[in-house]
Amino acid sequence: MADQAGTEYPRLGMYIDGEWMLRSDRTHRVVNPATGETLGELPLADAHDLDRALAAAERGFRHWRRTSVDERS
Repeated sequence: MADQAGTEYPRLGMYIDGEWMLRSDRTHRVVNPATGETLGELPLADAHDLDRALAAAERGFRHWRRTSVDERS
């Protein structure tokens, strides 16, 4: 098997309601299981983040369900 160069991941965020939310207070490490190397960290949503995401999804769905099949494709 060929050696793979380490991958450096950019700072990751959550895309909620059209904007990137970069959080650092709560994260989850992404680990390469073969080496144990930490590849990056993912932000963890809290209740406020979830409420914003669900509200945005509801607004989007209200518009989407009124869109014709031809417009959707």
